[in-house]
Amino acid sequence: MLQFYKEKVIQLKQYCQNKIYKYFEKNNIILDPFCGSGTTCIAAKLMNRKFIGIEIDEVYFNASQKRLALL
Repeated sequence: MLQFYKEKVIQLKQYCQNKIYKYFEKNNIILDPFCGSGTTCIAAKLMNRKFIGIEIDEVYFNASQKRLALL
């Protein structure tokens, strides 16, 4: 089950990176109003893009902060 989860997370991050590359220029700011665990923000950071992530749920906010701190 854990392997399945890791594969899905990797696929989602790659999907986000592809969309960021296709639709955003380097000087654009990416806004994710429903940040969740921060996958879009992580993809943006890995691609040296500026981003803003908004999350109302404190659990998800803390999870995204931890994930971003690992980069």
